[in-house]
Amino acid sequence: MTTYAYVGCRTSVWRGARGKGIEVFCIDKSGTWQFLQRVKSVQDNPSWLTPDPVRNLMYVLHGDGDRVAVFARDTTTGLLTLLNDQTTGPHHLHPDLDPKRRNNPVSSALTPDGSALLIANHESGNIATLPIHQNALLAPSHLAEIRGHVTEPEQIPSLSRPHEIVFAPESPFLPFPHKAAQRVMALIWFACTSGNTPRQS
Repeated sequence: MTTYAYVGCRTSVWRGARGKGIEVFCIDKSGTWQFLQRVKSVQDNPSWLTPDPVRNLMYVLHGDGDRVAVFARDTTTGLLTLLNDQTTGPHHLHPDLDPKRRNNPVSSALTPDGSALLIANHESGNIATLPIHQNALLAPSHLAEIRGHVTEPEQIPSLSRPHEIVFAPESPFLPFPHKAAQRVMALIWFACTSGNTPRQS
């Protein structure tokens, strides 16, 4: 069985980056990496990759961006082909938000039932649910707002900046770091007939 490795990167001038795109490598039995492909995505900084082994897809987030790209993954060659892309949700209007960073999606995770992709929007302060339909992602069906930290009465909440999201093994719980509050919080995933929803726990 051939092993393939997929490497994301930063590409933007604003980040001072040197990456050129997503790179694909083949790893042989001796552990040697052989370069196979470099592919550009729909925005700069294709920095977070989430494989979907059931559908043979790769979901790609773009740091400082607001789109998620869907690539087909050839199981024989390991090569990627861009299929489509989708928004990660609306922009936040917080006064402290740097507009250059837009939503800045930083992490994603497939739900335990494989029906949706959850995306942590670092600057927008939410975790978005994007249902999966065949080989495409639908627009966000739900935004779990992660409120910022308030230290003074009537103060505008700080940006919560949720970061890496990973489901606990064999569990509906989704821990994530709340950077404004400097603590780890969790959502719980509810799969129901009226729509799948992550709720804060």
